[in-house]
Amino acid sequence: MKSTYSRPDAEAEAQIRAAREDLRTAENLLASGQAAQALPLARRCLGLDETHAPALALACRIHAALGDMEQALDCSGRVARMAPDLTAALMLHASCLHAARDHAACRDQCLKVLAREPDNREALRFLLSCGLSLGTAVSLTGEAVRLASLSDSVEDWALALRTLAEASGGRAFGLAVLQGGHLCGAALDPRRPQDQLGVAFSVGGTPAGVMPAGLTHPAFALASLPDGHAFRMPLPAAWAGAEVTATLADSGLACHGSPLKPAGAGAAQGRAAVEAVSRIVGHLWHPTEPGSRRTVRLADDAGQVREVLADRFRPELLERGLHDGAHGFEVVWEVAAQGGCCARVSVSDAATGAPLPGSPVTVCDPGRTIAALAAYNGWLRQAGLSPDAPPPLPPQCRGEFLRAVRERGALWLAELETQTAEALRKAAEAQEDGHAPRG
Repeated sequence: MKSTYSRPDAEAEAQIRAAREDLRTAENLLASGQAAQALPLARRCLGLDETHAPALALACRIHAALGDMEQALDCSGRVARMAPDLTAALMLHASCLHAARDHAACRDQCLKVLAREPDNREALRFLLSCGLSLGTAVSLTGEAVRLASLSDSVEDWALALRTLAEASGGRAFGLAVLQGGHLCGAALDPRRPQDQLGVAFSVGGTPAGVMPAGLTHPAFALASLPDGHAFRMPLPAAWAGAEVTATLADSGLACHGSPLKPAGAGAAQGRAAVEAVSRIVGHLWHPTEPGSRRTVRLADDAGQVREVLADRFRPELLERGLHDGAHGFEVVWEVAAQGGCCARVSVSDAATGAPLPGSPVTVCDPGRTIAALAAYNGWLRQAGLSPDAPPPLPPQCRGEFLRAVRERGALWLAELETQTAEALRKAAEAQEDGHAPRG
């Protein structure tokens, strides 16, 4: 039977290959600051297919780099209309609208994104910026709190503080958020910049003390606010799982972000594992706070510490019912030079310190591990020749490397024992049935 599938002819295939090469070249030119040279290549791709989304997106960025916002908006608008459910397409259009100072239209694009992805930081940034320009900051205090809780960048905190200051109308205000196992925020009265305010905390309705807001933070200056009114404290373990309220101590005014609900210790669910030798992957989420993105803390024996937000989308998490599936994380871990070829990394929930199942994990530096394996094989040969007086184990084969080798050896032996037991069971069953066992 003749197949109904038809391949593109040779000319069409050549055009497709040429278009891909043009896009790659144009991307490189744009990245190196040669937008004018990149534009003809993007136009050539669109001449072949005016609905080619990657070419449209690239043309948008090129026009924006050249300062032609009218053409950039035309391209980004076409991309957004072609892919209305694609966040990247909507945010591309939002960025062009923001650059063109069409704040109302940019706000609408961001609201579409945030309706599906409440923690999209780029959308939150554009939305708050537009709100300040449109004079609608008073309706965006919730979004300012969310951005401050998701990000520790100076720029994001400045944007959040500006929004809250505008919303307060020049009166005193406070901010309290949970971030990386800490309670942090600000408390100030713009009318009395010299006064240090305090933040009063209550846990489960019981007063728990007052924290002075007297720390400096560069976000205040960037937001054109008086500095020296921030606070930061580790979350006490006893507060986990309870409702925490934060108010200005002198007035009782509730801080933005209050009440806070720290997750109970050990209540978060997740897992950590190693892929491709040095890449640590996993997920972390809390069933009672499904829309919240939790922070993962990683630390090795050499003293290296990193914190990452578990906000990567993974289809398998969505299939398992973990909210929207965007609770994954991935970190490429660099083994410290003084740590040999392998490192043991502890992975935990930064908010509670609870270790993730699968932690600690062992990561390896590929080059150093290959050298260590070669040295270990050489040592095994020498030890076999003189078992009563084996040579010293090479330095690079000690520590975490040796533990990992022993661990994997134990797993291999356990697998062999299982296979042997299964073979013996089948042989016994065959004898009982009167059949000779098959080899």
